[in-house]
Amino acid sequence: GPDRYKNVQETIQAVSQLDGVSLLVMGGNRETSELGAQLLGSRYSHAMVPHDRMPEICNCADVFTLASESSEAFGIVYVEAMACNLPVVATDDELRREIVGPAGVFVKDVRDPAAYAAVLKAALEEDWGNRPRRRAEKFGWAEIARQYENEFSKLSS
Repeated sequence: GPDRYKNVQETIQAVSQLDGVSLLVMGGNRETSELGAQLLGSRYSHAMVPHDRMPEICNCADVFTLASESSEAFGIVYVEAMACNLPVVATDDELRREIVGPAGVFVKDVRDPAAYAAVLKAALEEDWGNRPRRRAEKFGWAEIARQYENEFSKLSS
């Protein structure tokens, strides 16, 4: 499908290896819904939610995961999840490490369901405190404006 690069099927397979863990997929397609229902049963749900309701949905979750291919550009959804104080499980690559940093854990091979499940389990067991929210503040407009101001002052000196 058009969203294959998001690896939703791999996420479903990983969650299926974790007892008592549910998965809510935001968006998705018929193929992923069928797999979710088959592997997770009542522990699977998917929803199309307007963007302004995302914080409300995030507040019902314990962890946010999006294990997209490394070719995906900057993922604003990671920052949005962290702003809701959700730890993130993401693909292990330079860009996602730069975004998520200490506010999450990283999956080296999303196509290995056991390894992905182990990382999800670790994220669920960790006491994150306010690390995710503090990390999201690094990407707030005030901080970005300050960084631009620093760069411009270097150019003019």
